[in-house]
Amino acid sequence: MERWAQSNPDRPYIMSEYAHAMGNSLGNFKEYWEVIEKYPSLQGGYIWDWVDQGIYKEVDGKKILSYGGDWGPEGTPSDNNFLINGVIMADRTWNPHAFEVRKVHQEIGFKLDQDEEKLQLFNKYFFRDLSNFEYKIELLKNGEIAAAGSVGGMNLPPRNSSQISLPFKIPTDSTAEYRIHVQALLIEAEGLMLSRNIAG
Repeated sequence: MERWAQSNPDRPYIMSEYAHAMGNSLGNFKEYWEVIEKYPSLQGGYIWDWVDQGIYKEVDGKKILSYGGDWGPEGTPSDNNFLINGVIMADRTWNPHAFEVRKVHQEIGFKLDQDEEKLQLFNKYFFRDLSNFEYKIELLKNGEIAAAGSVGGMNLPPRNSSQISLPFKIPTDSTAEYRIHVQALLIEAEGLMLSRNIAG
């Protein structure tokens, strides 16, 4: 895929069924999107597939989501759980990998410049700025909040980058694990707080 993108193609490239959402993982999904976002000709693809194809059935007085060999007499040919391969479950609750899809597909990219203690933001939208977001930034020490601060919205145009200064110093203590946790929150609009978390 990357070799094709490097050949200066004159047509876009869209993959079909490139990520198989069976079990609890999509497999290499982040790595796919690192390549896709690197080349303009790569436009993404279709995950196989959206929802588990289970059907409600009553067994011993209990309602279950059934599939494959749950139907027909014993010995009926079956693909077993092959169609239980959705990003979300048949009852529309989220599978574990649905959270991975949301993270990889988030509309704002974050990158830490640790030397300058700045956070780089990239607006992945194609048609809107980021003026409707504000940013809550936390410093986690061994998983606990050690420092926090907020940064107001910015009018960052689509497909552009900008830097913001961190509201705290990054410790050099090597005896603890430190992480930066960033949330992009929609700013109040017409009296309503719109909830949208994008974890960095």
